[in-house]
Amino acid sequence: MLIERALASLRSRKVSLDIDNTVVDTYARAVDVYNWVHNANYKIENVRSNWELAEWFANDLLVEDPVEAATNFYNSRVVMVPANPTAGAITILSRIRSARLNPYIVSARPGSARGMTFEWFGYWTPWLNRNSFLLQDEGNQLNPGFKVEQIKSEDIEFHFEDVTEDAIKIHENTDATVVMVNQPWNQGFSLYVFFA
Repeated sequence: MLIERALASLRSRKVSLDIDNTVVDTYARAVDVYNWVHNANYKIENVRSNWELAEWFANDLLVEDPVEAATNFYNSRVVMVPANPTAGAITILSRIRSARLNPYIVSARPGSARGMTFEWFGYWTPWLNRNSFLLQDEGNQLNPGFKVEQIKSEDIEFHFEDVTEDAIKIHENTDATVVMVNQPWNQGFSLYVFFA
């Protein structure tokens, strides 16, 4: 009942959801695939930074640019498409659908991941309107600034996010209220405490 009341109050509001680790459990999938490929034993529960994957690649002597290697790995088909939804994401999206809300889906993913993004959402949430996706059209680089620009240009009022650095930029540069989605790398973070 509480969820229905909350959704009813959002009916006239503009809401956006980040994709990775807010709706799609991309990092957990990346950890599993990394462990399999590198015969490692990392656990998602121990990840303390959104860029920890780059630190793992830095230990590989054959990798020249660990950030580029991590970005390419994270945004690969083997990670993105088979990733599961985050806990509760499909339930919330189904409730959003029942409430006839049409949230924006926004991401810093590179444009090269656009097709994989639509493939994933087409399988898990075919009812979402593709026109509500705010994605980069081209390029191979993550761009958190793109997310901020889109939230600002669409006058988003509530945005659901997992990355603390992105939450800070959204808070500083838009009028959106940022709702943090719990992940290991954002435990203990609060925008209220950060800006108090």
